[in-house]
Amino acid sequence: MQNSRLTTKLRSALGFESLAFVYAFLLAGSLGAQSVYTPYTFTTLAGLAGNPGSDDGTGSAARFFHPFGVATDSSGNVYVADTGNAAVRVVTPGGQVRTLAGDGTVGSADSPHARFKGLAGIVVDGTSIYIYVADTRNHRIRRLDAIGTVFTIAGSDRGFSDGAAPSAHFARPSGIAIDGAGNSAQRTR
Repeated sequence: MQNSRLTTKLRSALGFESLAFVYAFLLAGSLGAQSVYTPYTFTTLAGLAGNPGSDDGTGSAARFFHPFGVATDSSGNVYVADTGNAAVRVVTPGGQVRTLAGDGTVGSADSPHARFKGLAGIVVDGTSIYIYVADTRNHRIRRLDAIGTVFTIAGSDRGFSDGAAPSAHFARPSGIAIDGAGNSAQRTR
């Protein structure tokens, strides 16, 4: 019940129409079996609700368009799957936003002119500083390095098949996780 109410509050704060990037620290223990709702404090790190866009900048000068997934690295940077802008963005602890890959053009291409279609899940591998994204509508798992070089590591056409990365197929991967050895796991819808 507590998680359901919190999810509703988060969806309200991060809903499809809200373009502010909300950076929330929630302690797992505080989500336990509580019978009374405890309010949480949310701080806007970057972006401005109701003002969509793709501008890089600091704090409320930066713009997002349907931010979907977020991940952090060990330095406190936040990586954003900015779905509506078909871009991967990075937010520094000081609130500076810059586009790491993608220019807002929807498509499917690796670097040097990376294109995404439906970014969803994002995760950072802290050991080698790679960012992995679930490129949902392209049915691919993509990897970025710290300077934004993008290449497809698995997937091509929609489907379900195991195998070596180039021959594996996914159907709308949306979640992604990294284990301690740097292996990724995906969730499809």
